Amino acid sequence: MSTAQKLARIREIEEVAADAVPAAVVERLGGWRLRFNHGVKRRPNSVLANAEDHLGVETKLAYAEAFYASHGLRARFQLSPASVPEDLDARLAARGYARVAESVCVQVALLKDVLPTASDLTLLTKPTEAWLNLYCEVEGLTGIQAVALRDMLGKLPGEAVFALAGDREGRPAATGVGVSHGGLLGLFNIATHPAVRRQGLGSAVVASLCRWGQKRGRSQAYLQVSAGNTGAQRVYARLGFGTLYHYGYREQP
Repeated sequence: MSTAQKLARIREIEEVAADAVPAAVVERLGGWRLRFNHGVKRRPNSVLANAEDHLGVETKLAYAEAFYASHGLRARFQLSPASVPEDLDARLAARGYARVAESVCVQVALLKDVLPTASDLTLLTKPTEAWLNLYCEVEGLTGIQAVALRDMLGKLPGEAVFALAGDREGRPAATGVGVSHGGLLGLFNIATHPAVRRQGLGSAVVASLCRWGQKRGRSQAYLQVSAGNTGAQRVYARLGFGTLYHYGYREQP
């Protein structure tokens, strides 16, 4: 894959992922998306600078800062190797924007290469209370964050499925979401209760979502995982996923 092809692939995945789990408020500013979602961290509350346009960069930066200020937030940019313009990271650094949060590793796989696994799990057309309660417990989401998650998952634009795996006693133990959108299968909200990790439940969730995507004509999947979560990355590698790129964030001082 050439550099140009890789950058085009990254932009495609960035666009599809932004569409697959949309923010509550999205404003287009040329080739940028300004995203706001009350009660949600990072990606749905950041600028996706993913396409060229005729607008001046400094003008767009000032507008983006005003947009987030109107929502009571500092401006935050999601930055990948394909962000536009090429010197956006340097421009933001010059304005005092600091890198925040751990970088995210975006991995991709051909669905035909994802290894099957066996486990007792359920595929749902919408998240049940058991699914929501487990995910919120694992991720530490309470109050407005839990409400925002419920609202966001209720507005997925593509065909979606929610996986819920049980432990040996049948208790909810692992979650995942698959969204078939834009010709790709996106995997989100993969989480396993700490008490039952290293038992193959996360692998089973991912594999079942991939099989679901195959049945709907998808041939490729992508997922996002914290760069520091090497355990999850090993699991995904065993299933057939490989890293395509990383993205991170810069936030206004």
